[in-house]
Amino acid sequence: CTLSEREDIYVGLPISFSIYNKELSNLSTIIPLYYRINDDSLVNNAKNIQSDTMNGLSHVSYSGIEIARELCSKFKNSIPFPIVITNALSWKVEPYDSSFYYHSGLTQTPQVALDIRIQLTNTRNLSIDFDFAVSAISESLINDLMLLINKEIKLITS
Repeated sequence: CTLSEREDIYVGLPISFSIYNKELSNLSTIIPLYYRINDDSLVNNAKNIQSDTMNGLSHVSYSGIEIARELCSKFKNSIPFPIVITNALSWKVEPYDSSFYYHSGLTQTPQVALDIRIQLTNTRNLSIDFDFAVSAISESLINDLMLLINKEIKLITS
């Protein structure tokens, strides 16, 4: 499953400290994670991502917009983060009610070709949602990516 002809890419990892603040706020930024195609195992790649994430947490005073502008300027493009991974596992989950259920949603994430959102449903199941720009990524590529992620999850959990 190939998203680009390039062998390297920046992936945006949004982080937010708003959960720790008792008032309405947007204390968030993006950690740019550099990814290069390699032959490392999934575990080694995950360790590298974890290390980059921990290093990125020491620079949270920069806003996501400042980081995106810097990357747009550096690489001369309008999509600084073709891929964004949103970890929503710590977000509040509403109690389960069989008369209400999530059907579909619409989000608009500018400057992003693909937002992969990981969260728990109100029945405590893992949900991985793909929000993608149809003008940037084909549906068949998204299907290939979902099959690949499903395969990796089965390997990890077996």
